Amino acid sequence: MARSMDIFVGLEVPIKIFVKEIETVLGIKLQRISDGDEFYYEFQNARIIFTVGTHNFVNDRDMNFEDYHYHLSVLAPNIGDGTDPKKWREEFARKVFQKLKASQRYPLML
Repeated sequence: MARSMDIFVGLEVPIKIFVKEIETVLGIKLQRISDGDEFYYEFQNARIIFTVGTHNFVNDRDMNFEDYHYHLSVLAPNIGDGTDPKKWREEFARKVFQKLKASQRYPLML
């Protein structure tokens, strides 16, 4: 079973604006995906699936999810070619986190 790495971003701007910023910072194009009444944005390549959306998590002990409006998730499914999906997932998540951190515009929680 594939696991995700999650990054939470404390920014309260409309999601369309945040998505444009993510696309610029990462140099990728996100596609809007509709799932019934909810929607999120997604980028896929041969190794990873990256999603951007909101979340409904509540605070849990020292994890103040409610302070972070956006949920970014990196998933690397096992594609059966002998490579380690964990490596791809961690590399892409680290890239996302470091680029957002370097911009000094976003409160982040990993």
